Amino acid sequence: MNDFDFLIPTDYRGQKIIVREKIVLSVPASAMYLTVNPLEDEEEFLGFNMVSDRQEISYHCEDGSYLSSEDFDKRIITWRLMSELEKILNKLY
Repeated sequence: MNDFDFLIPTDYRGQKIIVREKIVLSVPASAMYLTVNPLEDEEEFLGFNMVSDRQEISYHCEDGSYLSSEDFDKRIITWRLMSELEKILNKLY
């Protein structure tokens, strides 16, 4: 399961998680893992390469199957999100 960034603890499944002001994750009840879109780097996110202006979080079931995703349009940058998520969720290495 190395493709996933975070294991979602049972207490957070089916809940809303406030990561930071205006950033609220709506975690599906059957979600066991979430991943931050690995194709986004900070330059892409900030629009410097005209490639992207969003950060995407995807939720996955225990078997790895995709459940849903959330897009955060120009509200956060990857390293800040990862740092905040690490404080809340279990980081997978």
